[in-house]
Amino acid sequence: MWIELYGYASALCAALIGIMLAVSRRKHPTFKIGSFLFVSISIWLLQLHLFTSGKLIHFPEFIFLHIPFAICTGPLFYLLIQSIFKIEYLWERSQWLHIVFVMILTLFFLPIAWIPTQDKLELFRKNVTVISPFFKSYILFFLSISYIIPGIYIAFSFRFLFNLKILSSAGKEKSIFVFYLILSVFALSKFVTFIGFLSEGFGFLKKVGAFGFSTGVFLIFILLARYPDFLDLLRRGIREIRRQQNRISSDQTVSTLEKIRNLFEVEKIYLDEDLSLKTLAYKLSLRPDQLSQVINDSYGKNFNRFLNNHRIREAIRILKDEPDLKIIHVAMRCGFNSKSSFNESFRRETGITPTEYLKKKSMES
Repeated sequence: MWIELYGYASALCAALIGIMLAVSRRKHPTFKIGSFLFVSISIWLLQLHLFTSGKLIHFPEFIFLHIPFAICTGPLFYLLIQSIFKIEYLWERSQWLHIVFVMILTLFFLPIAWIPTQDKLELFRKNVTVISPFFKSYILFFLSISYIIPGIYIAFSFRFLFNLKILSSAGKEKSIFVFYLILSVFALSKFVTFIGFLSEGFGFLKKVGAFGFSTGVFLIFILLARYPDFLDLLRRGIREIRRQQNRISSDQTVSTLEKIRNLFEVEKIYLDEDLSLKTLAYKLSLRPDQLSQVINDSYGKNFNRFLNNHRIREAIRILKDEPDLKIIHVAMRCGFNSKSSFNESFRRETGITPTEYLKKKSMES
């Protein structure tokens, strides 16, 4: 009985972790992605413990409904690891492909969700005569991919997780050591649970795996409750290690800075609204993370702030020379693709909006 309660409590803790991350004032994508991930884990974990305890039969309408949430854990875990391990992580269009993929699978899952409750109950009792052989295969397919897809995404995450420089630093950096320790608990538990579902003779492994997974959730809950800044510490530690790993030579840094100065001060490349860290890095024959490191170390700001600083300086020059020009036209000439982003960047750099700037200048004159 206590194991069952332990499982339900862990599902509640997973939901609370999701809420804690959702309401966090930190705006980094790590917290939003982590929020969705733990809410999905909460639903999957609750159904897992209902199943292993035999209580799911009392809630037949919930049978199979864990599948889309189990599938979600794969892409969300991958995106979470990306956000933690990348030096500069920005939400890009490519990330939406993972979300769209899950949404498409969820649409195809709907026929299973709409199975009558009585039929779900019979299927839970292993009476498959209530559905056609095709639909039986359809359900088995989704049950399988609820394990396979997370497994594939976990494999995709290996290129980040098994960075030798970061792994070798785990003994020195406590946050990294704890992170890998908890990941190991989850990985082992997931594997044991999967073996339990595949092998009839080892059904007890389902309970063992569920218990281990719940323990991992409790560890994270205690960790975040005790150290709310843990994810920030982890990100900063990993980012610093990757910067040291990817640092270019001092001669190359000097050469790169000269090229950047020429591109920004002479060619005014910042006026191109499509300019990004990737495109500039390609032009300079660097990786985006290397360029980011050069800009951060040399100018004390990230690429976006560096870019917008030049654009706003150009905007101020235009506003002085052509005060009658419409704000939207100034924005477009400086490389901004919308008036709202221009206003926000102008306020961040100067403390006032373009309109307020013009009023101030007219009063001074």
